Amino acid sequence: MKKSIFINEDDAHFYSTHPAEDMTVEGLERLVDYYANDTQVAGVLFCCCMQKALFDSKTREPLYEGYEPDGGADQPILALLNEKHREIIPGDHGRNWIHNLWLLNRGRKINHLQIWLDRSRHHGIEAWLTMRMNDAHGLKEYVQRQSGEGIYDNWYFLCQSKFWKEHPEFRRAPYRWERSWEGAYDFSCEAVQNHYLSLIKEISETYDMDGFELDWMRWGMNFKPGHENAGRKIITALVVEVRRLLDISAKRLGHPVKLGVRVPAEPRVGWSLGYDAPGWVRSGLVDQLVLGSFGGCANFDVNIEEWRLLTNSKARLIVQAGEAYQPYPYFNGPLVSHGDLQRGTCANALNRGADGIYLFNDCYKESESPAEFKKVLRTIGDLSTLAKVRRRQCTAFAGMSAAGDPVGAALPVPLTSPQHGYDFGRMEDNISIRIFTGPVPENGIGLLHLGFSTGTPLLSAEQLTVRLNTIPLHESSSTELSALEINTIKWCKPMSGIGLILRYDVPLSLLLPDSNLVEFVPPKVPGELIWGEISFL
Repeated sequence: MKKSIFINEDDAHFYSTHPAEDMTVEGLERLVDYYANDTQVAGVLFCCCMQKALFDSKTREPLYEGYEPDGGADQPILALLNEKHREIIPGDHGRNWIHNLWLLNRGRKINHLQIWLDRSRHHGIEAWLTMRMNDAHGLKEYVQRQSGEGIYDNWYFLCQSKFWKEHPEFRRAPYRWERSWEGAYDFSCEAVQNHYLSLIKEISETYDMDGFELDWMRWGMNFKPGHENAGRKIITALVVEVRRLLDISAKRLGHPVKLGVRVPAEPRVGWSLGYDAPGWVRSGLVDQLVLGSFGGCANFDVNIEEWRLLTNSKARLIVQAGEAYQPYPYFNGPLVSHGDLQRGTCANALNRGADGIYLFNDCYKESESPAEFKKVLRTIGDLSTLAKVRRRQCTAFAGMSAAGDPVGAALPVPLTSPQHGYDFGRMEDNISIRIFTGPVPENGIGLLHLGFSTGTPLLSAEQLTVRLNTIPLHESSSTELSALEINTIKWCKPMSGIGLILRYDVPLSLLLPDSNLVEFVPPKVPGELIWGEISFL
């Protein structure tokens, strides 16, 4: 079985969802056994810090610093939480989270990160640690709670470090609080750089690992707005120093220690945010690039070919396989989550030459639906297994951009063109959308779904001559639901924004590998095309 899946085991999953009985060497090893046995998993990246450390660090306070396991619900570390989160409730992402982490590190004095690393090697898979470089969970809520502007009391009040609280001068844009990015660290401050490098040095001197990842997507904005270009040299210098520390670690351990980074999937976005990821690779600093997204957006168009050219093919390219999907930023409906979409992103990435698949936040499925997640881990890392399952391919956008940059969304498209001669993607009244479909299935059924806004008149499929790669398609009689009609995420609100769905049969013989162009000339009526999807059933 080909192994190419890399799993990010995050800062909270194991400690918050597993019972206290699992906070043992045996419990730790069972987690790795689950990931490694009879799967396509090639490596696991264990999160070792957010703003706070997840182990007994000498350079940064751990998440559970000040916690008293036998203390009451009124102890200071729990003071900002609501009543529920102050109690030890199995499975809860509150006191239960820090209690179990405390139990491992201080109560039972288990070096849990090294146990995980060693167990991964036992199975012959890569053992990594990953560091969130600018985690901003709850920063907006903390500031607004302190100022009286908002009433918040959730688990994220456990996340802010003393260093962040004591140094508001290190925040990148504290004059506004639309999101927590404003309060994230400004890496142009030397003290911030040293704050991270001291922890990285400690980790490199403490742990025996195969690789270390700098996760620049948590949360991705690291400089004062407008100062990103100047910041590029700062981040590169930091990466150089991390490479030096890992080389020293490699000499101590007697084996190489890879350096990886998680960066935006579009090179232009990373460049605008202050990352020179292609340069890091060409200079021999970085061994693995994870082409990611912030919110786990399903990106069906990760340009592996461009990355190969930019990096001279000197690094392993891993694509984050999201399944939270929306066609454009202001889509009037929820993010849609469904396994068919994730399989679609994987098929596209591997078909274009990606070296592997990266899962972020999917670790929670290990405890929520272990049998179902096991099937995922046996499927999405190889085109041969993906060819045997259903998948959906949609018109989407990358889900991450720098401030002031275009978001790169092809949708929505007004049915009546407001002006001719300027939109070469549309070509006058004709509407064209490109759907990245990955490899063509050997058998099965293909369906094209077109979704239109609620302001669109009731059109019939016969009114539109819809073409795929120049060949007209015929209306489908299938009652198969499209991804936009499937809603499996608990926090999704009822679907809105879609007023009309037209379906067309897609003969597999018409499909081209990688991408396919759908086009039609609509009647001059109000409304917009807001969804495009090809499903393989």
